Amino acid sequence: MDRDQQRKLRSWANNSRLGVVDLRCARHNLAECLYNVAAYPDRWALVRTFSAGLGRARSVGCRVRTNDIFASFRPNTPVKNLKRILENNKEWSARMLREDPTFFVQHESSQEPHFLWIGCSDSRVPSETVTGALPGEMFVHRNIGNQIWATDLNFVAVLEYAVDVLKVADLIICGHTNCGAMRAAYDGGAPGVLDHWLSDVRAIIRERHHELHALPDLTARLDRLSQLNVMRQLVDLSRTPTVLNAWARNQPLQLEGVVYNVSTGLLNPVLDPIDSLARAEELLRGV
Repeated sequence: MDRDQQRKLRSWANNSRLGVVDLRCARHNLAECLYNVAAYPDRWALVRTFSAGLGRARSVGCRVRTNDIFASFRPNTPVKNLKRILENNKEWSARMLREDPTFFVQHESSQEPHFLWIGCSDSRVPSETVTGALPGEMFVHRNIGNQIWATDLNFVAVLEYAVDVLKVADLIICGHTNCGAMRAAYDGGAPGVLDHWLSDVRAIIRERHHELHALPDLTARLDRLSQLNVMRQLVDLSRTPTVLNAWARNQPLQLEGVVYNVSTGLLNPVLDPIDSLARAEELLRGV
């Protein structure tokens, strides 16, 4: 880049509160990437592009420091009422049409998602946002504590439709750190139906009592509990008739477990992918 481009890049980065960008990353296309999108009218697309460039730069050893990367991209008005939701929806729809005028037409008649995402209802873990998925790419089921219950007709219907009709290839169970459900189960005394709903988590706490209490503090125990909970739900998922039948007929299907760290925004796998009953028995033995 020439000096004028570097000046514009630094000015844009400072105005956007993106922190200090090491311009030596230019040889790995990060600086060019930032410069090219600096004037882009779609801020969210800009964030996605910046994040992709940042990841690439770090992967090749470049030093890139960012501060408060999303600060300037938050809506000016918090989403607290339906009016704001409708306004945001109009902006989003217009933005999608600018990027691809045929986007909604393409998705109007059918969906062909690759994933079924089974996550927690926590508002800090929106599946499409944390994965970068677009509409049509992910089938979603969420509940408190990302639980798998064979008696939950809602979940069973979602699973059956995803596997047998949509032919999704990946089932992902996603827990997260600082989970209120894990805390409620750990502390005891969750109100009403919630106490029953979290009975499987309480069973994990009883079974792993010594392991959990060997950890240095409550935060570490709850984070480990989130991991153990995802693993336990993978066990239950692997034993559902829908999954077993899919494997029996050699339908491509793998189960995966991740934990989303609310402090870093990163998804961390808890196990290798499970693509067969034998693999499930191997990886989930003793869970």
